[in-house]
Amino acid sequence: MKYIAGIIFILLFGACQSDKPTSENNEIKLFTDLYVRYLKNEQQMKAEASFKRGLSIKKAEKVDFEGEIKLNDNLLTPIKIKDAIFRYQLSKDQTFKNQYNFTFLQDNGIETAHSIKMLPIEKFNLTEGVASKEHGFQLNWDGADLTAQERLLVMITDKNSKAHSISVRGPSQSQSVTIKGADLEPLDIGNGYIYLVRKQESAANQQNMAFSALSEFYTDRILIDITE
Repeated sequence: MKYIAGIIFILLFGACQSDKPTSENNEIKLFTDLYVRYLKNEQQMKAEASFKRGLSIKKAEKVDFEGEIKLNDNLLTPIKIKDAIFRYQLSKDQTFKNQYNFTFLQDNGIETAHSIKMLPIEKFNLTEGVASKEHGFQLNWDGADLTAQERLLVMITDKNSKAHSISVRGPSQSQSVTIKGADLEPLDIGNGYIYLVRKQESAANQQNMAFSALSEFYTDRILIDITE
């Protein structure tokens, strides 16, 4: 699941980045990408931060953060990705938290804080436990409705280990969505597994920094029956 999580992050984080706020009044800003992922089964949290500096996100260049970055009082570690440019990471085994508080203390003494909220899905099920390629299925979960800033990835693997994903964009009217049978066409009939990824994107301006954030909550996987 960690490998799949990395692929999803690479594909979708760029989309989140394009929505960043731009600098106003020709002021140089630090554009900050934040990512938080929680794996329910492993009870593991991972966070990342990376930075660009410029007048706008299109003209900004990758830079290192000159100072200290913490998440809930835990220091993020710099990981070199190219030449002298670093990405900052933190991995930690922990119980789920619905809020992640970043603090940025720059060498010039300026301190900025930014929080990311994450909504979990504790349990979910398919009505009758069957995913029909003709009729589709009803997906139900315990937790909040999807907001307009969220999407739900339905990740299904069939008996031959063929993986397929279905994206559902919020908002939802309840803790339930309908998946069409046509969306299951690539999958083979038989037993399979399904898990969900709840994703939320946000953006904000604060002092001399512009934030773009992506959070992901990964559920446990459950056994399903894929039928005609």
